[in-house]
Amino acid sequence: MVGLPTVYSPNCYHFRISYIYTSLLFTYERGILFAISLVFAIPVAILGMVLDNIPAMADMMQNTELWRGMSVDSFILWLLATPVQLFLCWGFYVNSYKALRHLSANMDLLVALGTVTAYLTSCATIVVHTAIPQFQVQLYFDSSVLLVTFVLLGRLLENLAKRKTVDAITNLLKLKADTATLLEEVVDEEGDHNMLSEKDIPVELLQKGDIIKIVPGEQIPADGVVVFGNSTVDESMLTGEALPVARSIGDEVIGATINKEGLLHVRVTGVGSDTALARIVQLVEEAQGQKAPIQAVADKISRVFVPTIILIALLTFVVWLVLGLTGVVPSSWIPSGSNAVLFAVLFGLPVLVIACPCALGLATPTAVMVGTGVGAKKGILIKGGAALQTARRVSAVIFDKTGTLTLGKPSVTASRLFADGLDEAAFFRLIGAAESGSEHPLGRAIYEAAKERLFVDRWDPPEEFKAEPGKGLGCTVDGSRVLIGNRAWLVDNDIDDLPEEMESFAAELEEEGQTCVMVAIDNKVAGCLGIADTLKPEASAVVARLKKMGIGVWMVTGDNRRTAEAIAKSVGITNVLAEVLPGNKASKVLELQKEHHHVVAMVVSIVPF
Repeated sequence: MVGLPTVYSPNCYHFRISYIYTSLLFTYERGILFAISLVFAIPVAILGMVLDNIPAMADMMQNTELWRGMSVDSFILWLLATPVQLFLCWGFYVNSYKALRHLSANMDLLVALGTVTAYLTSCATIVVHTAIPQFQVQLYFDSSVLLVTFVLLGRLLENLAKRKTVDAITNLLKLKADTATLLEEVVDEEGDHNMLSEKDIPVELLQKGDIIKIVPGEQIPADGVVVFGNSTVDESMLTGEALPVARSIGDEVIGATINKEGLLHVRVTGVGSDTALARIVQLVEEAQGQKAPIQAVADKISRVFVPTIILIALLTFVVWLVLGLTGVVPSSWIPSGSNAVLFAVLFGLPVLVIACPCALGLATPTAVMVGTGVGAKKGILIKGGAALQTARRVSAVIFDKTGTLTLGKPSVTASRLFADGLDEAAFFRLIGAAESGSEHPLGRAIYEAAKERLFVDRWDPPEEFKAEPGKGLGCTVDGSRVLIGNRAWLVDNDIDDLPEEMESFAAELEEEGQTCVMVAIDNKVAGCLGIADTLKPEASAVVARLKKMGIGVWMVTGDNRRTAEAIAKSVGITNVLAEVLPGNKASKVLELQKEHHHVVAMVVSIVPF
């Protein structure tokens, strides 16, 4: 039955989308803040670092008085620093206040203290200079503005590094279906409950226990168990397996995967946050919220670093103040028009300004940004700083087979005929026509092989077509009955007397890691095909390179052991995990981690060096 909508559940997809928009908006706001600070920082840098070192320009700006001794350069620097201090630093003030309320100290507090002290001291020296012209002006406006700009840059880089994860969440959410076909029992006039009505409803309204119908080519709306029908399901978008997997009564199916061939009725077992897709999204979100371990170390240091710096700055101020007031410091050291207090400030202030954590704020996000960027160019997607930092300790690499070590596109690699009087052209003409409308990867491989051998692009569609997911197909082509499939399919069609040479050829194909497809024409065994997923040309080089680095290499696949070991041997892999279902691959990773104490990397795609 249809229950109450779960639209407002905190774990529903609408909340996820809102979360993504918030993350993107946060990155956008930080980008705007950095851009605004850059508008003020560039002229400040030019004025303080370039023009100030050009004698003619320096003399003109410093000796041109605007009002009561205020020079042009002092006025311009004050004009540029004030908006930065009053508006762009507001976030640091708020975070500092929150930290102080909890009797804690963070980097925001140090940034706020450093910039405020630099700004106010600069303003104070200008005021003192207007009253005491002999007092030499010491300005720190450039330190205040540039410090804020650098810290904002660090925050922006940190958010940009997380944008890849937000994009990943967005792409995952695009996989989910929007509607589902709900089946409901209807009581007929005689009181029977064997009639079903169909109703299209939003996926959000599905409840556990509902029965839904999925037609061929349709996306599966939610996790569930098949209660009627047989089909193959494309799970590549979630598991990485390029070949569809057979699903029949009692088998589990995953929401967001695609039903390829047969009609399915599925009892819903997971909705909303209980689906496999939702759990994956949640894991990605958690990965985004996690900081790199080195960043956590920096946060721990900051809790001690900040109060320590403040104490050192105060101690510096007090020491120089005492030395100045007691006459230990020669009067010639104190600038004309100044006093011991202002003289001590000149020593205490740089401690705060110089100690501000530009390096701590920029180093980690910059390293993560560069590392993930370089990885992306090489085809390696890194979900965050933690993974990047852990990668250097990897001691074992597990390769998925289909689409990773192989191209994920099966092709016919061998064929042999066993029927008297049947030539190869006639054989491929019949099986090419039979598979011309097939969507199964093995069927498409047979169709493409027939096209290449006969140079024919189109066939007339077969008649009396019948397909059995996981077994094969049967149809009529030009009056001949054609059966294509595995041994079980031929046996189901009363063809169980296979020639010994055919059995021997099939065994050879399987030992070489190929899939054996048998063909019967007019109820007689006609031939056998070997279909293999071609290895990527760079696969052997990648495995050899990893072994040279001292890293253990494993292969995991759902194929039978004989086929899996044959493929692994061809690329130089000796550790093979065969007959592993897609959902159990994560447990194999955990086994290597716990039993063999490996730091494991799982590879689902490789690209050339």
